[in-house]
Amino acid sequence: MGFLTTLKSKNVISTYKYNSLGKVVFHMRKMGNRQFTLQTDYDPYGRMLSMTYPDAKKVEYRYYPSGALRG
Repeated sequence: MGFLTTLKSKNVISTYKYNSLGKVVFHMRKMGNRQFTLQTDYDPYGRMLSMTYPDAKKVEYRYYPSGALRG
Protein backbone atom coordinates (compact mmCIF):
# COMPACT_ATOMS: atom_id res chain seq x y z
CA MET A 1 0.00 0.00 0.00
CA GLY A 2 1.34 3.42 -0.88
CA PHE A 3 0.73 6.90 0.37
CA LEU A 4 -0.63 9.89 -1.50
CA THR A 5 2.33 12.08 -2.46
CA THR A 6 0.78 14.55 -4.90
CA LEU A 7 -2.76 15.73 -5.48
CA LYS A 8 -3.53 18.00 -8.41
CA SER A 9 -6.69 19.86 -9.26
CA LYS A 10 -7.39 22.74 -11.64
CA ASN A 11 -5.79 25.46 -9.47
CA VAL A 12 -4.16 23.59 -6.56
CA ILE A 13 -1.23 21.20 -6.19
CA SER A 14 -0.71 19.51 -2.82
CA THR A 15 2.45 17.57 -1.98
CA TYR A 16 2.86 15.24 1.03
CA LYS A 17 5.85 13.57 2.70
CA TYR A 18 5.64 10.89 5.39
CA ASN A 19 7.81 9.50 8.17
CA SER A 20 8.54 5.80 8.73
CA LEU A 21 5.30 5.47 10.74
CA GLY A 22 3.23 6.76 7.84
CA LYS A 23 2.48 10.12 9.50
CA VAL A 24 2.39 13.26 7.34
CA VAL A 25 5.46 15.33 8.23
CA PHE A 26 5.30 17.81 5.34
CA HIS A 27 2.38 19.23 3.39
CA MET A 28 2.88 21.89 0.75
CA ARG A 29 -0.01 23.46 -1.12
CA LYS A 30 0.46 25.65 -4.18
CA MET A 31 -2.42 27.82 -5.33
CA GLY A 32 -1.45 29.92 -8.31
CA ASN A 33 1.56 32.02 -7.24
CA ARG A 34 1.02 31.31 -3.54
CA GLN A 35 2.62 28.47 -1.58
CA PHE A 36 1.80 27.26 1.93
CA THR A 37 3.78 24.75 3.98
CA LEU A 38 2.79 22.82 7.09
CA GLN A 39 5.41 20.72 8.91
CA THR A 40 4.81 18.27 11.74
CA ASP A 41 7.28 16.46 14.02
CA TYR A 42 6.52 13.24 15.91
CA ASP A 43 8.24 11.27 18.65
CA PRO A 44 9.16 7.57 18.20
CA TYR A 45 5.73 6.60 19.60
CA GLY A 46 3.90 8.53 16.86
CA ARG A 47 2.80 11.36 19.15
CA MET A 48 2.84 14.84 17.65
CA LEU A 49 5.64 16.98 19.11
CA SER A 50 5.22 20.14 17.06
CA MET A 51 3.45 21.71 14.13
CA THR A 52 4.88 24.62 12.14
CA TYR A 53 2.32 26.69 10.25
CA PRO A 54 2.81 28.64 7.00
CA ASP A 55 3.40 31.87 8.94
CA ALA A 56 6.32 30.11 10.75
CA LYS A 57 4.43 29.93 14.05
CA LYS A 58 5.29 26.74 15.86
CA VAL A 59 3.03 24.93 18.32
CA GLU A 60 4.72 22.39 20.58
CA TYR A 61 3.06 19.52 22.40
CA ARG A 62 4.23 17.96 25.68
CA TYR A 63 3.18 14.68 27.26
CA TYR A 64 3.01 13.22 30.75
CA PRO A 65 5.02 10.04 31.41
CA SER A 66 1.70 8.18 31.07
CA GLY A 67 1.52 9.37 27.45
CA ALA A 68 -1.39 11.78 27.99
CA LEU A 69 -1.17 15.19 26.40
CA ARG A 70 -0.39 17.97 28.87
CA GLY A 71 -3.11 20.65 28.95
